[in-house]
Formats: sequence, C-alpha cells, structure tokens
Amino acid sequence: MITIDELLSELKKLTSQAEMLSNSMKTEQEQHQYDFSDISELAKIYPITGHPMASEDEYRRNLYLLILATVIVLDTDKYEESFKTFFRIAWGMNCDVFAEEILVKAQKLRSETLDEVRLIFCKDDRRFILILECMLIAAQYENGRQKAMSYIAQLAGLLDIRKADITIIAGAARLILTNELNSYNIPPQYYNQFYCYLPGRAVKNRYNGSDEQYIDRYNSSDDYYKYMEYSDGE
Repeated sequence: MITIDELLSELKKLTSQAEMLSNSMKTEQEQHQYDFSDISELAKIYPITGHPMASEDEYRRNLYLLILATVIVLDTDKYEESFKTFFRIAWGMNCDVFAEEILVKAQKLRSETLDEVRLIFCKDDRRFILILECMLIAAQYENGRQKAMSYIAQLAGLLDIRKADITIIAGAARLILTNELNSYNIPPQYYNQFYCYLPGRAVKNRYNGSDEQYIDRYNSSDDYYKYMEYSDGE
C-alpha cells in the first residue's frame, strides 16, 4: 500500500507539472478568466441531492471536498469544467465553498490532512463515491487526465479500495458520463453510495432475485446534461 508521504510527494510533483504546463500555454490574462461565483450559482440549480456526505458534520464534508480539489489542481486548463462538477457536489452536501480558498488548500495539502482522510474514510463505504467523483472530475481532462488517474489510483490504494471495487466504480463513472445508467446494474452493496447519481428505477437484487423500486427522487443523469447544456450556452 502507498504511504501518506509517497502520495503527498506525488501530488506535489503532479501539481507542479500542471502549473508549469498551464503557464507555458497561457498568458497571465487568460489564467485569471474564471468567474467561479457564476459557475457556483449555476451549479446550485442542479445540486447532487441525496449525497451520502450531506448529513455529515462540516469538518468531514470539507475534508471530502478538499480531496476532490486535489484532483482539480492537476489540470489547471480545465478549472471551469472541473468546478461545474465540483460545485454540484458541494451544493448537494450543503456546502458553500470558495473556489480560490479550496484551491490554495489543495495545493498546500499536508501529510497530517491526508492521514485524517485515511483514518476517516478507510473503513467507510463512502470512500467509493469519493473515488467515483474524483473520476468524474478527471474524465474531463485532456493534458492532465493520465496524471490525475494515476493519482486517483494511488488515493484508492491509500483508502484500501480493492481492484474489484475500482472496476465497479470506473464502470459507474463511465456510464454516468455517457448517460447510460438505465442499462447498468449497480451491485446492491454499492447502491447506497451511488444512488445520488442514479435515476429512479428498479435495481436487480442479486442476492434474492427480486426487484426493489427505489424512490424516484435522486439525480437523473438527464439533469446533468440539462445543466451542462445550459452552462455551455452561457
């Protein structure tokens, strides 16, 4: 298993590389063109409701969001796309987050913070949706995708997530992004963690062969696409 210090060292190296690449491709004016407040307000229209972390205390919710932000800093060219997803998650968790502040914290992440994340989430099934949402953010990257996926894999190792779990998580992430979740059977043991991304539908219970109809109040992937189409037109 990867150590805290090794993961932190890798994160700092990847963040530095991302900044250097971005600086070489953009002028100073272009680097400061994001209006995070507008992105946040737009995301507030389609929050990820029913998020498993929504009922947690503020400290743990902020730790969770900080880890998502460590993925965002790995591709500075995709801040706008990353924060569209990030703010939907944050609003779903009832968190009003300042983008500039959390980016600074992510860039200055300490080993003590990572150790806290490991202790809190290592035996908590919500580590599965944490990795899922890291993947949803990184999937939008171009230059930073490979680096981000490498970092996420190491983060999953730190949280003691097995390869079999990662396969399920990656499959769910792909289907959320391609809007094909209606054709996918989420194994029952993962459903409570992923339900906030699933449309209301019958989910096959593989243990007893029955169908269980879950309440249709969660986030249809159609809502995600309405949000993305609307925001792209702004």
